[in-house]
Amino acid sequence: MSLNFESLSPARTKIYIVIISAVMFLPFLGSVHLFDWDEINFAETSREMIETGDYLRVHIDYEPFYEKPPLFFWFQVISMKIFGINEFAARFPNAIIGIAALLILYSLGSRLQDRVFGLFWVFSYAGSILPYFYFRSGILDPLFNLFMFLSVWYIHLSFRKSDGRNLNYLYAGIFSGLAILVKGPVGLLLPGLTFIIFNLVVIRKEKFQILKMLGFGIIAILTAGIWFGIEFLVNGPTFLEAFFKYQIRLLTTGDAGFSGPIYYHLVVVLIGCFPASFFIFYSFRKERASSEEMARFRTVMIILLLVVLVIFSLVKTKIVHYSSLAYYPVTYLGALALYNIYKEKIVSFRGLKISLALAGVFIGLLLSGLALLGIYKKDIIHWLTDDYVKANLQADSVWYSFEPGIGVLLIVITGIAIFLLGRKQIINGAFVLYGGTALTLSLMLPLMLPQIENYVQGAPIEFYKSLQGKDVYVKSVGFRSYADIYYSAKEKKNSASGIGIKHSEIENFLINGPVTKPAYLVTKINEREKWTKIPTLEVMYEKNGFIFLKRIPGEPVRK
Repeated sequence: MSLNFESLSPARTKIYIVIISAVMFLPFLGSVHLFDWDEINFAETSREMIETGDYLRVHIDYEPFYEKPPLFFWFQVISMKIFGINEFAARFPNAIIGIAALLILYSLGSRLQDRVFGLFWVFSYAGSILPYFYFRSGILDPLFNLFMFLSVWYIHLSFRKSDGRNLNYLYAGIFSGLAILVKGPVGLLLPGLTFIIFNLVVIRKEKFQILKMLGFGIIAILTAGIWFGIEFLVNGPTFLEAFFKYQIRLLTTGDAGFSGPIYYHLVVVLIGCFPASFFIFYSFRKERASSEEMARFRTVMIILLLVVLVIFSLVKTKIVHYSSLAYYPVTYLGALALYNIYKEKIVSFRGLKISLALAGVFIGLLLSGLALLGIYKKDIIHWLTDDYVKANLQADSVWYSFEPGIGVLLIVITGIAIFLLGRKQIINGAFVLYGGTALTLSLMLPLMLPQIENYVQGAPIEFYKSLQGKDVYVKSVGFRSYADIYYSAKEKKNSASGIGIKHSEIENFLINGPVTKPAYLVTKINEREKWTKIPTLEVMYEKNGFIFLKRIPGEPVRK
């Protein structure tokens, strides 16, 4: 029996999208701790807004945080006001953004082509690996990307010969400005480059739209300038100066602690957007677009994809979510190829079936391998050479022995989907492929992710949580972390600013300064020689690759 999406009314389809996406994105949001760095960093920033009552300025560890504007944190604050300060509240905004994004994709896809294409685009986005995960995360990129995508959509409409076209570039500027308020000037850079390059591509049909581009940029800057202007008037130029210096460092150095090869983001997008990314190679031929508008938007999406990949391949800092705006053009192009197969404009796609099979087997085996590593860690651990990783794997974990079946399930689902696509049951095949991938990820999250998280950060987070409500100092040393601040629910009086010293002086103060309350430090075992020999510190215990130290005021110094 073949599914028939064309019989569904638009209103009923949207209701189904809301219900199904809520089921996909909301359950188990709080079942695993937030991850260092970004999830905990952003949640702590929002927590400190609530603690200090300062909703204008962004802080971390009660110091001004010059890396991000506040818009996403305001959404998190609202969520925390409703649900409390916890993991569910930190991730809830992105679940809602995910539901909204899928409704938008359905509406835009239906407008560009028809309801079937709109649903294919929804399938492609919701059922691909990283897009699915990001709507269940506590990072700011889903909101940032949605605003940039909407900016690009209105840039596309500004070239459309219809009533109201002159206003569309203004709407594009507004959404670009909102993106700046989420993360920074990249919110203008990526849509702006797409605008310029697309205009150059269609220069024979359209004059160079210099006035529209200027208007777009001015509106974006004015929109973002509402907050930047208030920040400048209240606190002076400090934030602006530090903020733009940070943006330059990201572009020119591995400032965030991560670097990688130039092809890093190409691999991330190809594997991370499985299955949609493997369809896109069948979407590049111009004659396969069904209308002038569809052809124009396809060109815009190809340009956007190339802009994202080229820019972030050149940037020195390499982080997975930097290229996450690419998920929109990748899933659009994947949906376009799937639609053309459905409409029999593409009759032979043997290469697609082979690549899907190989990728499905690879990712499925990877998932199964991770589960087997956890289940049989006692048999594997002696083969490892890294002492820190070996200690991580000694963490207590609960494996039920059927978790490797999650990877096998993905392989089987991919095989069934390929069989259905080969039998020309395109809608059924798409539903199985994307729905099955989402199901696999939904099983992985509550069954595997908590165990993985416990290996890498469970011990320190357990320790920090035990200090909540106690008047003590706590600090991670020898490695960068925000977990000590968030999970100990640190009060301002126990921070560097509360003590009245510079942030760079806090470690020395806790080790050698005149502390009047207990100080607890956490480091990794590969920092053992440095920290365990400090005479003012006493080792409490070691656990899963971490060393826990304390300094009690009034106790004699060890010799």
